[in-house]
This record gives sequence, structure tokens and C-alpha cells, in this order.
Amino acid sequence: MKKKLRVLLYLVLIVVVLVAGTALFIQLRGIPSFEAKDPGTIVKADSQMVQEGKRIASMLCAHRHFNPATNSLTGRNLPEVASFGTIYSANITQDRQFGIGNYTDGQLLYLLRTGVKPEGSFMPPYMPKFVHMSDKDLHGIVAWLGEIVVSDNLTPDPETGIGGWWQEQFINTLKYGKRPDGRMNRMPMAPYAATTDLEARSVFAYLNTLKPVKNRIDAVK
Repeated sequence: MKKKLRVLLYLVLIVVVLVAGTALFIQLRGIPSFEAKDPGTIVKADSQMVQEGKRIASMLCAHRHFNPATNSLTGRNLPEVASFGTIYSANITQDRQFGIGNYTDGQLLYLLRTGVKPEGSFMPPYMPKFVHMSDKDLHGIVAWLGEIVVSDNLTPDPETGIGGWWQEQFINTLKYGKRPDGRMNRMPMAPYAATTDLEARSVFAYLNTLKPVKNRIDAVK
């Protein structure tokens, strides 16, 4: 019995030494970086490819990035992986500052395949890497990602928000997805056709009580 306990103690000590050694190595060397590649692939998307990419992503990981507060895939706290600490998923909208708006199709494909980001860092272990996914399916996901718009500025700023919108323009945008400039809203901003005009006017009135924030949102493809 004592011999078994001694063996178990040795095993525990070995594990502790290995963990401590790894931590010391990272502390001295820093977090490793990898060569980031851009294969130069350009995804030629059509509506069918985008819908298929959305279907696949919704089954895999899109829900991990959806933030109810922004009604968009801007990332959120992930209590389901709390064992790794306080973790937030990435913003995967086309925002050029906080999201993936500056990524090329090739960089996204390489990231999804290998887990290596354009700057050389590696995605954490709780983020999936699609090593065995077909090119067709992976291209569909990238095509769908290219359609995810940045969250609009809904404050009454007259230059970058809705400060210059008429009430009727807001109602048309909210209910039917048609913006004042003629463009249509894209997913995940779905039209709320069942909203009554009274409800839409109430939302518009509330938004106009907010403090204006100057935050220009670049147009996305």
C-alpha cells in the first residue's frame, strides 16, 4: 500500500514539475507566435453560398459570438468556459477596428483552418479549428462572415447616427429593413414587420433621448 502511495506521489510531483516548467518557459520566452499566411484566395460568393455558410456556422459556433445587447455578432462573455477564466468571444462583424473588417478572405480561411491569426497569435483551445472541413463549406462560412454588418450607431448624432432621420424613415427601416439611403439591412438585423407604427414611433422617440455619440460606421461589402 505504501509503495502504491509512493508511486502516486512521484507521479503527482512529475506533473507539478512539468506544469511549473511549462509556465516558467512561457514566462521567460513569452507566448509563442506563428507564421501567419495569406494564401491569396478570394471567395466568389453568391446568395446560395452565403445561406449555406450561415447554416453551417449557426450549427457550429455563431451562437458563441452573438451578443443580445448589440443584437449582433460582436462577441460576449462565455460563462460556459469559465474554467479558462473570464473569457470573451471575438467580434466577428465587419467592424474594421474591433472586428474582422480588415481581414482578407485568405487570412480568414487560414485562421479557420489553422487557428493562426493574421498577426501570428494562436486561437485559444476552446475555439474550434476546422482542419477537416471541405473547401466549399469553409468558403461558405467566409462568404457569410463578409455579410455580417457592423452594428449601426442608433444614437441621435446628426452626422454618424440617426439624428438626421425622419420618423417615417426610421419606421421603414425597423419594419421593412429599407434604409433612408435605399440600401437594405442585412442579417443579423432582421425586419420587424409585425411591429405597430405606434411601437416603432415609441422606439424612435426613446432613441432620440440618448446622448449623441459620434461613431462613423464604414460601409461594408
